Amino acid sequence: MFVREAACTPLASSIIADYFVAQQRALALGFYNWGIYIGYSMSYAVGNFVTLSLVLFSFWCIVVVLIVILLVVVLVVAVTAAVW
Repeated sequence: MFVREAACTPLASSIIADYFVAQQRALALGFYNWGIYIGYSMSYAVGNFVTLSLVLFSFWCIVVVLIVILLVVVLVVAVTAAVW
């Protein structure tokens, strides 16, 4: 994480300085730097939702797999009992 910030921040600041005039440069750099705080905030909000969704998704995947295994076992036992 720190390597990206160390590599991207000087480059991004230079690009922003080239694109904006002196009167708007502080606002543009401030907007760029707020991305760090917005990103961290969104990571907590979205990360908790995604984690909960993945847990529920994993649970239902396991349930489906267990039902399929149960059906296969029942069918194998039924076919084997019919043959005997």
